[in-house]
Amino acid sequence: MAKVRTALEYILKSGIVFALLYFTFIEFLSVLSDLFFGLVLGLGFFGLALWAAALLGIIFLLSKFPKRDTSGEGVFRRHFMRPIIIAAGTGVMFILYFIAMPLSEVEETASITRDISNAEALFQYRMSTYHMSGIKGVDAIHSLIIVDYDEPKVSFLIDEYDDYEVFRLKSGAHTCGGNVQTVIELPAPASKLITYYPDSDYPDNPDSLSHRTCAVELIMEDGSVYSLSDIKQRDTDFPGWVGLDPYEDFAFVEDKNYSVSHKD
Repeated sequence: MAKVRTALEYILKSGIVFALLYFTFIEFLSVLSDLFFGLVLGLGFFGLALWAAALLGIIFLLSKFPKRDTSGEGVFRRHFMRPIIIAAGTGVMFILYFIAMPLSEVEETASITRDISNAEALFQYRMSTYHMSGIKGVDAIHSLIIVDYDEPKVSFLIDEYDDYEVFRLKSGAHTCGGNVQTVIELPAPASKLITYYPDSDYPDNPDSLSHRTCAVELIMEDGSVYSLSDIKQRDTDFPGWVGLDPYEDFAFVEDKNYSVSHKD
């Protein structure tokens, strides 16, 4: 039991160091990455050395907690073995992370392909821009709007942001005001797909947020309505998702082999 507890302690400590490094060098625009680049830009090599010293200090502090009786241990075991184990554990975590990244991308590509296969309506847009190598591993030369009547849901595969957003709709009309962003005619048994943008805070520029999608509404031929309201930008509280360009043309794809040119 003691060995299991010790192993869990090392995993937790390595996880703390992994998080520090992750939010410094991988997840940019975080407090830690801002601090790191501020030190490097402001102090140059000294700032980099200061950051490295702080990181080593954190590792050594973690290795000393909780306090143990180390009087019978040698110098290496007492002062260096535990920090090395924590650093090695952190390295293993980064190896697993970089192995998991491509696996997650493969799964996302498979998910997008399934959504396309299950969709009742598929649209290409931003057709002035060509992506011959595909988008997010999918053989699509233009951005796609993927509409699934059965779930129901509307998905957007965006070339400009290399993004895939899925909006799962619920029964009922939207509650995001009356600012129509786009209207797309849909094949039966649906009628229209309508997106909306939020109200502007600037009376002299009421369309300043027209590039942000705050609601998606799917209207069926029988009059039933499905929608999602109060959409926000991912990982923020800013109203409206950025990705759909309301000024672009849309083209219905009859053949789901969407690598071929869209229908004129």
